[in-house]
Amino acid sequence: DTMKLLEQIERGNKEVAELATQLEAERAKLATMKEAVHGKLAAGAFCLRSARVLHFWIVAHDNAYDNYSPGVQLARWIAGWAGDHGLAELDFGPGDYQYKRQLSTGQRMLERGVVGGDSWSATVRRAEHAVRGRIEQLPQQRFAAFPGKAMRRLDLMRALHA
Repeated sequence: DTMKLLEQIERGNKEVAELATQLEAERAKLATMKEAVHGKLAAGAFCLRSARVLHFWIVAHDNAYDNYSPGVQLARWIAGWAGDHGLAELDFGPGDYQYKRQLSTGQRMLERGVVGGDSWSATVRRAEHAVRGRIEQLPQQRFAAFPGKAMRRLDLMRALHA
């Protein structure tokens, strides 16, 4: 769970915190937003950076605060921070979400695909992408969006449990 990972970083899980601190000093930014009364973590974002670009990498919020849109508020704060620190671009990553459209001044079209050898896992991954491509061409938007969401969730689960 992404929120648990951000909570571990926030609480100071020694190994995770050391890595985050080292990355933050070099090429990353950890930003968190806490609830004002009890100090509970409401949203967090871990961003990777280059000399000119800040890339949103891990972003999560506590669903208990949905009415206040803590993720969007944090993204707005990060956009201001990036500008104040001389970054020319803020990359929210793939996906067509309302907050990305509201906070962006432009978009890039992305392509996706699979490069793999003659292995079983590469064959499965190519099949996943082929099925996704066909379903995303369906006229029903609700069904067309499902494969992308499912694959992003699977990728996140694989990354967090590797």
